[in-house]
Amino acid sequence: MTMGSDGTPQQDPSSSPPSVIPTTWKESVSDLLSSCLNNNNNASSSSSSSSANNAKIEKTCADILSRHFESSSNDDDDGDNDHTLPETVRSIITTVYLRSLIKGGKYGVVVDYCRKHTNDNDDDDNNNNNNEELAYSLYRLRNYEACRQLCAATTNDGKNNSSSSRGLLHIWAQALYRMGETNEADSKYRQLLSTTTTNNEATGDTDMEDHVVDDDEREDALSNALANRTANYTPGSLLSINSSSSTAKHNECWLE
Repeated sequence: MTMGSDGTPQQDPSSSPPSVIPTTWKESVSDLLSSCLNNNNNASSSSSSSSANNAKIEKTCADILSRHFESSSNDDDDGDNDHTLPETVRSIITTVYLRSLIKGGKYGVVVDYCRKHTNDNDDDDNNNNNNEELAYSLYRLRNYEACRQLCAATTNDGKNNSSSSRGLLHIWAQALYRMGETNEADSKYRQLLSTTTTNNEATGDTDMEDHVVDDDEREDALSNALANRTANYTPGSLLSINSSSSTAKHNECWLE
């Protein structure tokens, strides 16, 4: 399996076929699930073993998506082909595929794929499923302006869940930092760190999953925010802050 110039999975005619070709998308997904579970179980294994398993996940996803596109583009297909994925399943597999590409450092392929398949979904809400992967890839390719524009457009459309919105906001802040727009980046970090919590009681929200932020995520955000604050620091500026001012204390507590 190879990727075309636009990131679309394509069959490689020079490669030998697998010993057993899945006959339905359910069998294909079962193979993918096995690879993902194996990847989780071997998380502490050597980097070469981890890379090999990630490559297997990438290839399995590419095979599944290739068969899906081939079957769905068949004019004689009535939409009930054994390899035509339900939209929800395709969305999940696409995310796994893109993240395996990111893990392999194939950021350009992610960008090409996302841009080619932006409007493939019948459900408009699904068109935003992979904006976080696209934004991160643009960021890693140092295309900071495109990354900023994407984050600005998608974090304000109301279609992203809390976890995805946090990820996009963090990428947005980092892109601004890399562009030297440290004041704006500081504002985004304030927003990010003031809206995340490790305790759902702080918001009174019973949907804990959307609000839980693990320690690593919060530490990463704090570290990046501090780096930006340091770059934006003006000697003597803190002396102008009235320590008795409740407003000043509130404005600075986000970095504590």
